[in-house]
Amino acid sequence: MFLELAKFVSLLLSILSLNAVLHSAFLEPGSNLQQRLLPSLDMLLLAAAVCLSSGYIFRAWEQKAGKHNASVIGSLPMMIFWWGTGTMALLYALGWLLERYCLELWHQHANGCEAMELKPPPVRIRTHESGHGCVE
Repeated sequence: MFLELAKFVSLLLSILSLNAVLHSAFLEPGSNLQQRLLPSLDMLLLAAAVCLSSGYIFRAWEQKAGKHNASVIGSLPMMIFWWGTGTMALLYALGWLLERYCLELWHQHANGCEAMELKPPPVRIRTHESGHGCVE
């Protein structure tokens, strides 16, 4: 009974710790990706510790259930950690590439357009023999 409750609580803590990694990596307002890298790695280390301890609880439950070759690495919390970390790393790399190259080009293009002055075409006035002018 206690082990089943510990499994539930540890799995919930594992998911919440990965949610904290996601939040620190992508959802912090007002900062770019390079500024969020170290806090995200700190949260990732914490999430790894939580998922690893949860994996030990899952392994203990599986061994109690009779599966003696159960591993910590292959437990549900660790599989969620591996998949979540891989997905977030891929998204982080794509976000960094977009921010580094695409947004930089977009800002350069926008600044280049603002730097150009749009002047109206010159107005020439042509006069006739009668003295009246026509605008071309």
